[in-house]
Amino acid sequence: MAIQTITKVYGVDDFKIFPVTQDTTEGFACGEAIDCVGVKQVSITFEADEKELTGDEMTLDTMSKVKSVTVSTELAKLNLEAMALFTGGSIIEGTDSTTLSIGSNASGNQKYFQAQFQIKATDNIGGDLHYIVYKAKATSTPINGTEDEYATFTVDLKGVYTTYDGFAGADATTEQKLLDIKVNKTVTALAAVTSV
Repeated sequence: MAIQTITKVYGVDDFKIFPVTQDTTEGFACGEAIDCVGVKQVSITFEADEKELTGDEMTLDTMSKVKSVTVSTELAKLNLEAMALFTGGSIIEGTDSTTLSIGSNASGNQKYFQAQFQIKATDNIGGDLHYIVYKAKATSTPINGTEDEYATFTVDLKGVYTTYDGFAGADATTEQKLLDIKVNKTVTALAAVTSV
């Protein structure tokens, strides 16, 4: 039986990032997962470039192409390993402390990563939904502290197309990847997607 294409989406259950270690014409690869614990919210927006053909004092045609995606997510817990990837900083481990250090060398040192979100509350009984942004960088990482409340950590991401064009497209040709929204028949753990 085919998986349904219309479903409710309730909450967000997991968020992991996978450092992109290769994105060339020859292949696409990711490193080990970094678990962003305590995901509270996710918002994904398709960024399109729109053009209009005008003439005779009217719009005759319009063309729109998805160029990138922006993602905003909120986390309940701070993860220094994830923050190092988001900011280009480095982690310094000592005997009495661990420090995320962001200095002048961090500028331009941000790495690409694959971002994945899991949602278990869908109409597909027993299954789940995954948002997969194949290649992203963080654009901002505010830390939000409030008196008498837990701090939360917001991360804004920009997803771009992969260089690698060996992913299977819907028409059996290959293509570069930006985003997949995948509905699974059974709950499936988040894992790096390097070929489809």
